[in-house]
Amino acid sequence: MDDPTFITVNAKGDIKTLDDLIARSKEKPLNWGIAEIGNTEHVGLIQFAKKTGIKYKVVPFGSGAQMVQALMSGAIDATLPNVSEASTQVVDGTFRALAVMAKKRLKDFPDVPTTFEKGIDVATSTTRGYFVLKGTPQDRIEALSAAMVKAMKHSTFGEYLKSSGLDPEASVASWEEWTENIKAEYAVAREALVELGLAK
Repeated sequence: MDDPTFITVNAKGDIKTLDDLIARSKEKPLNWGIAEIGNTEHVGLIQFAKKTGIKYKVVPFGSGAQMVQALMSGAIDATLPNVSEASTQVVDGTFRALAVMAKKRLKDFPDVPTTFEKGIDVATSTTRGYFVLKGTPQDRIEALSAAMVKAMKHSTFGEYLKSSGLDPEASVASWEEWTENIKAEYAVAREALVELGLAK
């Protein structure tokens, strides 16, 4: 399951667009909330900063829920929550989604531009799924994948995805797509973690 990342600010503030955020972040480091050091949104922030030249301070909270609460209270300037974590606040106007870190706009958020549209080639999402041990027979991998994809395409799971702001058609993948996604995300994350000194 693929859960893309928003770049968000508190709607009560005076940052209205992604360009505003970038300009402000070049003047002085803003406080960016993340759930944990070295996690998905931290890696996304590092990539975003490299592409845009912004300054930032990382504020880890321990969970996505705490990160979202901190933005609601004004304790931080910006954050990068997954769609499932902040769709409610974006819809009700508490948060202003300045961009989604993806190549294509989200079906349920057609007015939120992508980073790629802005010339910032950074895609960040939390990919959730299952792994099997190396050496698992291929026929078992295919059988497990087919069963899981069938279950995830059930209307009940589809409604869960919709309630989280996700598109059921774009969020479910087979083992082939999943493997390619994980390999690509691992390469990007490893590069960022090496820069941070968290990996060798």
